Amino acid sequence: MITLFRRLRQKLLDSGNITKYMLYAVGEILLVVIGILIALQVNNWNEERKLELEENRVLTALKDDMIKGIENLEYRASYETKNMETLKILLTEGPQKDSLLSHNKIDSLMYGPLWQAVFEVPVLQTYNDLKSSGEVSIIQNLSIRNKLADLELGFNNLTSQLHDVLAVQQLRIDEIAINDLDFITVLQAARFPSVTKRDPNNYREFLNNRKVRNTLGAKLELMASAIEFRQEMIVSSKDLLELIELEIKK
Repeated sequence: MITLFRRLRQKLLDSGNITKYMLYAVGEILLVVIGILIALQVNNWNEERKLELEENRVLTALKDDMIKGIENLEYRASYETKNMETLKILLTEGPQKDSLLSHNKIDSLMYGPLWQAVFEVPVLQTYNDLKSSGEVSIIQNLSIRNKLADLELGFNNLTSQLHDVLAVQQLRIDEIAINDLDFITVLQAARFPSVTKRDPNNYREFLNNRKVRNTLGAKLELMASAIEFRQEMIVSSKDLLELIELEIKK
């Protein structure tokens, strides 16, 4: 092809027809320009394709993070709600409380609401990695980016609330569990059947203590707030997951 163009160019020069030669030269330049433009367009298309593939990879990883996060939130919310409901029964006079206190596994049933405080919050690892590397802009959908930022803020707020629950647990609940009960009896029933328990616990007397009731009431209030916020995070996470799935399908 190059040889053909050279021969044509030389033939026009030999003919002495300047007009035809100039038209040929312009045509050759146009062909070169068109070739360059096509090459640039192909290169741009390849770059866009690479960005789309990378975005799809990131969105797929985010989807996996969201699914795991929702499962974690739902599991923890269910567990915390169970403990909260038991606390409510213990602080409310009536047949439910009487039935619970007379249960043959009361020591085991007391372990969760009395001793445990759930602190775990999902981690948006893929989003954190994008922020650390300054590559959040890989996600083209602005709604997804905004919802990710909002969800991260929500998880930070949830962490703060759980810190409050943990503080009450460590500074108050642990104290009454150790000082006002035979905690070994609770531990033996719930966790370590081989340990030797000493005295049976009188939970009715325990719950009649004003300090105990107020302390458990404080934990109940903080737990309820944390559970409500965790439920809000579940709704927000599901909304974001749906948006990510729609973007992946595109």
